[in-house]
Amino acid sequence: MYKPAIFMISLPPLPAPCHILQESSEEDLTVQGSDSSDDSEEEIDDSASLASSVADLSSEINLKEQLVDQLEKAQTNLHVMRQQYEEKMSLLQTQIKNIESERDKVLKDIASKRSQSGGVSSKDVKARYEKQLGGLRGELKTLKMAKKEHSKALKKNAQNENELRRLKADLLEMKKARVKLLNQMRAEASRKKQEEARHTRHVSQLKKESTKKEHKIQSLEADAQRKAIIMKRRADELALLRRQTRMRHSASNSSLSSTSSSSSHPHPSHPLSSHSSASGGVGVSGEAESSETTSVVFRDRPSVKTLATKFERNSSHRKSSVFTSTSARKKWRNFEKKITDAIMNRLTVATLSKDMDRWIEKRDRLSRRADELRYHRSHLLKESSPDPEELQSIEEDLDSLLANVEYIQSNIVELQNELIAVDDSKSDSDTMEAHAIITQCAPRDAKYLLEHLMTMTLSLGVKAEQQSSLARSLEARLRTSEDNAELMKSFSSPQVSHPLMAASRTVTKSRSAGGRGVGVPVALDFRSENSSQGMTLYI
Repeated sequence: MYKPAIFMISLPPLPAPCHILQESSEEDLTVQGSDSSDDSEEEIDDSASLASSVADLSSEINLKEQLVDQLEKAQTNLHVMRQQYEEKMSLLQTQIKNIESERDKVLKDIASKRSQSGGVSSKDVKARYEKQLGGLRGELKTLKMAKKEHSKALKKNAQNENELRRLKADLLEMKKARVKLLNQMRAEASRKKQEEARHTRHVSQLKKESTKKEHKIQSLEADAQRKAIIMKRRADELALLRRQTRMRHSASNSSLSSTSSSSSHPHPSHPLSSHSSASGGVGVSGEAESSETTSVVFRDRPSVKTLATKFERNSSHRKSSVFTSTSARKKWRNFEKKITDAIMNRLTVATLSKDMDRWIEKRDRLSRRADELRYHRSHLLKESSPDPEELQSIEEDLDSLLANVEYIQSNIVELQNELIAVDDSKSDSDTMEAHAIITQCAPRDAKYLLEHLMTMTLSLGVKAEQQSSLARSLEARLRTSEDNAELMKSFSSPQVSHPLMAASRTVTKSRSAGGRGVGVPVALDFRSENSSQGMTLYI
């Protein structure tokens, strides 16, 4: 009795679920993002309070400076008026003295020459001089009254001077407070820049870790999928082997039963003929008929040797086909693994190259900005009296830019090392092995590989076309969103008259004139003045 063989296949264990890694990474990023958002909100509140304090101090300083200027102008005007009054009073007093001396002299001359003077009397001369003196005395009296009023104003000016000194002291204190707040704001700005740089480095590190985790998740998913496919193939092979074992067992049982049945029947030989010749009449004829029937039956039935040969030929053909399909599957698995590894390597290289180009562009932009700051600093140093605060701010900005450039350079070096590691991991042995698999394939295996390669190519082509169509639709949505944003921006500005406003009013009037319940499609074409591009809106 033939016993069927039992095949035991050890299946590899499945990896841990990948969504656990995704959830943990997402939770870490969420917690870190919440902490950074709280810190940024506190910094924004502090900077806003400092800015409001500086604005209030600046407004108060401006008001008090205006008051100080007004008081200083009033004091200057009072001093000028006092000087003018004093000069005019001294001039009038001098004129009065001169006129009085001239009057006395003229009266003496008239008294001594009265007999010779004839028509001119002393009374007329005296009256004329008295009239002049009266006018001058009146002006002098007016000036004295103005001087009294001016002295009163000077007394009030003393109070204004006290107020002016107090305002100047307050103004000086406010300026000191403003300088202190500005220094505090600069310190906060520098600290904020350092925090932003640290946050940027932290975010880049998190992005790098998340990228590594994503690559690891993708590799684990690919491994899990590959292992699932391997398990399915092994299960199919196990079922096929069991079915073949059952078929071999049934075939061996049938061959043994046919052999035992053929050995139990009498063989057509000479004893029958001798027995028939020894017998007589009817018996001889009956035995002859039975012998003829038996010989026909045994001549039509194949022998045991023929059955065994056919069974061995069928089993060997079946075994060769089984081994051929198994080898083709093994070759296809190796070939598919090589293709998948090559795709993943190229994707990794493309991603790293894209990141490196982005970092290089950012480094060049920051380097140009640093060169501009250096040129501006050298230009300020060439001046006779450079502003120290501006120089300090330029130095701080330059230090921050140089720190960012160093950080970006370290990222670029790290990406270059990763690219070198990926290039080193790729070897020509994979390509040679794939070429060897192709060249050493039998025609039947080549057909199997070609069928699977065509299926894989079709699936990848369909996926690529789906991704490209999705990218085109997303680009179209992005352009539409940008156009809508520009349109809403033009609507939000009250000074700009957009043609859509007039068009909407025209459409409203036409609808109100046409009546309700009638839907009329209206197309509005908007084109800018500077370009031929536009947008059509259907209402």
